[in-house]
Amino acid sequence: MKLGFLASLALGVSLLTAPAASAATIIDFTEVAAGTPLDGLTIKGVTFADNGGALIGVGGPGSVTYVNDPSSVAIAGEVTMTFAAPTNNLSFGMAFSSHAAVPNAASISLFDSGSNLIGTFALDALLVDPFAEGQFIYNGPSFIKTATITTNFAGEGYALDNITFDAAPPGGGANSVPLPLATWAGLALGASIISRRALRKV
Repeated sequence: MKLGFLASLALGVSLLTAPAASAATIIDFTEVAAGTPLDGLTIKGVTFADNGGALIGVGGPGSVTYVNDPSSVAIAGEVTMTFAAPTNNLSFGMAFSSHAAVPNAASISLFDSGSNLIGTFALDALLVDPFAEGQFIYNGPSFIKTATITTNFAGEGYALDNITFDAAPPGGGANSVPLPLATWAGLALGASIISRRALRKV
């Protein structure tokens, strides 16, 4: 059953004194059985809350640029990801059941461990044959405890997949990047908010 896509579901800085980088963790939804509701799931240290009735592996775009089934599929709604270990590197892909570009297809809000807003960003989905797709990428000094994805697309549905993140390194805090020894003195860390597919801050 495909999202008819969805007819059936209708600074990387290297210093000798820097802590060793943690390996990236990827959630691709092969971890759970098809038909499992997303709401309430905890996978690899990430707990999901969903108010849109998202299901894993039920419908989806197939294998496209940023999404590879099984994926989390829903008509609309809001998904919240809470990280057991805060991260300052987060990316994921989204596909929408549209054969045309979708401006502001989703809004992503990032919060730290104190529930302080890090930023809210708009994801513009561009047509990547056959569906509109976008990828969100955050690499910055602030550590994310919670990420909320709100879909703004009034179509047949969307798919979420390939959630990739690094856990906070040893000694890392929710709102700080470790500064070991004097070699870090004077180093300015700038947040890099990137999107290969027209990601912009709002």
